[in-house]
Amino acid sequence: MTGDIKITELKDFDLKGGYIVDGFPYDGYAGSIAAESMIRTSDFEFAGFMDSESFPPVSIIREGIPNYPVNIFVNEKLKVAVFLSHLHLPESFSKEIAIVILEYAKKHQCKQIISSMKITGVEISKEISAVGSTDNARDTIRKLGMNIILNATMPGIPGILLVKGRFSNQDVIVLLFSEKSNTNTDLEYGAKLCLTMGMLIPNLPCNLKLIEGETVKVEKMIKQTQNELHAVKDTIYQ
Repeated sequence: MTGDIKITELKDFDLKGGYIVDGFPYDGYAGSIAAESMIRTSDFEFAGFMDSESFPPVSIIREGIPNYPVNIFVNEKLKVAVFLSHLHLPESFSKEIAIVILEYAKKHQCKQIISSMKITGVEISKEISAVGSTDNARDTIRKLGMNIILNATMPGIPGILLVKGRFSNQDVIVLLFSEKSNTNTDLEYGAKLCLTMGMLIPNLPCNLKLIEGETVKVEKMIKQTQNELHAVKDTIYQ
């Protein structure tokens, strides 16, 4: 059951006019890899977490430090907040998580939310295409020379962010890729998504070699987390 998802902020940050990155995994881990790589290659700090009584009862230990399944990292200089999770949460959480992210954007007066997902059944002429929630978001996509997807079905958190963003006048851009077009993996698309986010976020460092090096480490870490979760899944839900 949802209805109790909350954000705990550990410090005040000035994010007015800034950006939020949705780093939740959806049908793969490319979005999470991109978000984590962004954090690792720029000056982000731990800023808070998202939690719910209904989330899986697990703690993610990294470098000896326990973490909630969903964490928030902020780079105040760049005015960017990243919501990061390595867990595939059930679809039933998607709507409320999206609403909570939108509320966070409104509270901090962020101008744009950036999400991503793998899409199937839709032809994508370029490796990364996009869709926007508002005219302004779509203008931003066009100015970057990216293709805008005109017809598609958007499930999960990205889909809810788009439709809720439309009716609340919140700019949301969802970056889309299709693995059917070539043999790229989550690892490769993670790097490409990170670089594309660098086109949307001014002054975000985009050192390709550094990003590619970090995505390899991040993918390994995420896979390890998933293997550990599978190992304890039966214990969690007994």
